Amino acid sequence: MDIAINDTFQIALQFCFDYGLSYIKFFYRSSLIEKKDITVLVKCDVMKIGTIAEKETVQVYLAPKNRNENQLIQELKGFEKVTLNE
Repeated sequence: MDIAINDTFQIALQFCFDYGLSYIKFFYRSSLIEKKDITVLVKCDVMKIGTIAEKETVQVYLAPKNRNENQLIQELKGFEKVTLNE
């Protein structure tokens, strides 16, 4: 297993965001990005392989185009937990 490194400060992370034990593989497809005024809406289909109900946290990260040295390389801007049934 690879150790995740925090991009900005090069610090090894203890646990990934929404860390949990799951034996199911998740797949994302059909992503759609819509911009309305200053709001950006991100949609995607989440699928899994397996026959038991599971939860997955979909995360959206943004990176500035012209980053200065005081800005993060990328930043979590939104997330949503979804439950996938059988």
